[in-house]
Amino acid sequence: MKITRRFFITLFLTFTIFLPNVFAQDYTTLSLPDGAIARLSKGEITGNIAFSPDGNTIATGWKDNTARLWDAITGQPKATL
Repeated sequence: MKITRRFFITLFLTFTIFLPNVFAQDYTTLSLPDGAIARLSKGEITGNIAFSPDGNTIATGWKDNTARLWDAITGQPKATL
């Protein structure tokens, strides 16, 4: 009984410490089509997508009625409007 209890406590502590770090991978580059560099976000883009005149920024509309600006080179968010 004591060994079983110790085993489950050890198992619980192991998963509590290490499991949260397993899913912390960068999802923006997983399963991309050929030629794509990064995924903008998990959110739902609605409306238009537009590049800035200099080509360094992307503007997107979102379902929560906000607009977001993205760095066109890295795919990292710049601002939410």
